[in-house]
Amino acid sequence: MAASDHRAAAYESARERIDALLDSEDDWVAAMATVACELHHHFEHYDWTGFYRVVAPQLLKVGPYQGGHGCLSIPFDRGVCGAAARSGQTQLVPDVEAFPDHIACSSSTRSEIVVPVAAPDGRLLAVLDVDSDRLAAFDETDQEHLEALCQTLGEQLNTSTVTLILSRAWIGKPSRFASLRGDVRLDGWMFGRSPSTRSYLQTIGLRRGRETNRRKLQIFSKPLTAQ
Repeated sequence: MAASDHRAAAYESARERIDALLDSEDDWVAAMATVACELHHHFEHYDWTGFYRVVAPQLLKVGPYQGGHGCLSIPFDRGVCGAAARSGQTQLVPDVEAFPDHIACSSSTRSEIVVPVAAPDGRLLAVLDVDSDRLAAFDETDQEHLEALCQTLGEQLNTSTVTLILSRAWIGKPSRFASLRGDVRLDGWMFGRSPSTRSYLQTIGLRRGRETNRRKLQIFSKPLTAQ
């Protein structure tokens, strides 16, 4: 079997495991952690595997990853990850030292591939970053399969569980807000069933099925893609 065919078969095997593990999963962090783990341990040429999340305009922050410490923050105008984020295009880099403005999060990295993860409307959610200590470790086979995976992630997890950072004032009063049952979804935001979340939503006037001011909602909460 040719090397490219062997690699393609390995990606198909990894994808089967990932699809099975993420079946019905809607938590963004859990999905990123699972994908990073499965890919990292499936391929010998992967030496750092992880996600950088869009947390603010023109800014990426490290998410779940496998390997040594990653860079904590990467602006869109820096490095390979920044190039993928601002262009919306996969960056396949055979020699990172030849890439303008490469950020050396690890001195051992020699080649890299970075793939955008976008929602169906084109909004960038994150980038998947894979580093190798070998020169020219990645090729079109890696790109093809990683792009397909990231497209599925963007579609599946566009509406993700929202994590609210709540002040003490809103926590611990579940009995007052028993009318909110199940998950609440609004304009792409999904709120879980925890008592503190029900309490918080009741406080700002959100009820299932009621229209509310999205700007007001955004003041108090952040989706996982902007946390």
